[in-house]
Amino acid sequence: MSDQPFLAPKQQRSQQTQEKLLKALHHSLKSKFFEHISIKELADYAEVSVGTFYRRFKNKESLLPMLYQDFGIDLNNWVTELEAQSYKNLDDVVNTLCHKTYVFLSSQQGIFRTLHLIRVCTASY
Repeated sequence: MSDQPFLAPKQQRSQQTQEKLLKALHHSLKSKFFEHISIKELADYAEVSVGTFYRRFKNKESLLPMLYQDFGIDLNNWVTELEAQSYKNLDDVVNTLCHKTYVFLSSQQGIFRTLHLIRVCTASY
């Protein structure tokens, strides 16, 4: 995997298609493991054909750089929001951070599992 960030296509239609496919992947990760998600399922949710998917991507793993980049943005926004909050006392800090961390991690569990599995699989080669 490259250290370069994912670059979006220049044409607006292609950008919209990629955004729909990424949204479909996020949706599917809420209820399924990455390895159980089919390209047809992603294409159906994104309202594009399987052929359209394959014109833009080699396989579903090709969506991972977009997923990781999107996760990085979400993580950065979450940290920024936490830093901007004011707290009354140490107890308030601990309770708020614990709760917000739990909510964030729970909402991202499909992505965390995918990150872990892909990392384990690529490290074994």
